Amino acid sequence: VLEGMEAMRRARKWTWATTETFAANLMSAFVRLPQYTTAKLPPIHLSENREWNDALRLVRRMAKQEARHDLPAISLVELTASVRAATTVQLKGALVLAWSCAGRVGDVLQLEKRDVWLTNAERKWQLKVYFRRGKTVNSSGPYTIYTQCPEELAPDLKLALDECEETFLFQTASRTARDAMICSIRQLLRLNRPELELRAIRRGALQH
Repeated sequence: VLEGMEAMRRARKWTWATTETFAANLMSAFVRLPQYTTAKLPPIHLSENREWNDALRLVRRMAKQEARHDLPAISLVELTASVRAATTVQLKGALVLAWSCAGRVGDVLQLEKRDVWLTNAERKWQLKVYFRRGKTVNSSGPYTIYTQCPEELAPDLKLALDECEETFLFQTASRTARDAMICSIRQLLRLNRPELELRAIRRGALQH
C-alpha cells in the first residue's frame, strides 16, 4: 500500500498536503472494505499498523514544511482569542473543529453531528471526523480524518456536540445559514489581524 501511494505521488506530482488527504481517504476505504466486496473480507485498520503510522507521520511533517509561510496564517493563540470572542456555542465549535481538522471552513459547516467523534483518552482529546459533503468530497469522495483536538479548546467542541439537537452540528443545513456563519467566522478571525481570511485557519493548523 505504501509503495503504491508513493508511486502515485511521484507520477502525479502530488504535494505532500494532497498526499496526506489521499492517505486519509485510503484509511477510510480500507475500513469500509466489506461494503465494496462480496468476498466477505474483514475491515482493514491501517491505523493499527506501525509502518503505516510512521509513514503517515512523515507525510504530515512534510506537508507542514511545504506549507507556504508567506501567506497569512493564524496562530493557535490567535485562534483561541477568536474562540473566546465568539458569542455562540456553534461558532466556538466550528472554529475549533476547522483548526483541528485543518479543513475548509465550508466543508466543516456541512458536518452532521453523527460524523464527529470526540473522546478523551490518556489525557489527549482524540478526534475522528467523517466528511460526506463539501468541496473536497465532490472531487475525491467521502473521507475520514483522525486527529487530535487542542486540550484547551476541546471543551468548546464538546459543548457544541452535547448541545446539538439537530442533524447538522452547527445548524447550517441551508446555504443561507452557512453563509451567515462564514461571515461571522471571518469577522472573528479579523479581530486578530484584518488581513486574515478563512484559509488562514488551515494554513495555521498545518504550520503549527
